[in-house]
Amino acid sequence: MILPASEVESLKSTLNCWEWVGYISTGVVFLGCIGEFVAEFTRCVKSKRSKHKLSRLSLIVLIAGIAGELLSEVRVSQLSGELIANVEHEAEDAHKEAAQADLRRVQLENRIADIFGPRQLTAAQSAKIAGELTGLKGIKVDVFVYAVNGTSEDFQDSRNVAIEVMGILRQVGVNEAGWKLDSCLNPGNVANIVVGINGTDGSSGNAATDDKIASRLIEALTPEIGTFQEVNKYPSPAFLCQHPASDIDPQHPNKRKPDAAINIIVGRKVQPILTREMLEPTEEKKP
Repeated sequence: MILPASEVESLKSTLNCWEWVGYISTGVVFLGCIGEFVAEFTRCVKSKRSKHKLSRLSLIVLIAGIAGELLSEVRVSQLSGELIANVEHEAEDAHKEAAQADLRRVQLENRIADIFGPRQLTAAQSAKIAGELTGLKGIKVDVFVYAVNGTSEDFQDSRNVAIEVMGILRQVGVNEAGWKLDSCLNPGNVANIVVGINGTDGSSGNAATDDKIASRLIEALTPEIGTFQEVNKYPSPAFLCQHPASDIDPQHPNKRKPDAAINIIVGRKVQPILTREMLEPTEEKKP
């Protein structure tokens, strides 16, 4: 237990007093030795009676001085031990605080990297999304990424997220296909994830059902990754590009054309405005 500052000061003051007791006792021992020397080895005292008295007095002084020295050494040792133990406790607490501060610094660095770095879904987040999308087996969904949308780092980040989303859709039995779009007439500046259906005229066969499925996709994705909250009702992005769409993921080549009624566009990550609450550690990373 670390002692209060007032108690530490009191111990230091007491220690200083006992150190002075030791110095004084040493002086008393010195005086006793001088008295013994005068009584035994000099002729300053003539009578035997006076010599005897001086010798006895010097012996008493010597004993008192030695007792004072011993007592002061014991008390100085005790008080010093208490102060040293207190310093050791302070050093231990300081070490713990430094370790905690270092851990907090690392957590803040990791949190900032999560906030401003590339997006990545954890296994737990992917499982949550998959759990929300059960019952969509066989539904066609196209996943698009514009080749020109921000920087090359933005494209790579969007591509990686698109591949992760495709993997989740594949896991629940969705007939997914991932497409890279290039030389498009109006790629715009697509941000985050946008879920859409191909127009509002029912050309897909069942616009109402498609809209419900798109809304389910938005509800499943929103808690785990930045997603636009409304269903995008415009023609498929593939129709706006001069070059044919190419596969996003070479490891899972597409086996059909980009003709799904429902589409997901993965755009660049929108960097948020940093707040104090965002820096608080969370159990799960949310890109």
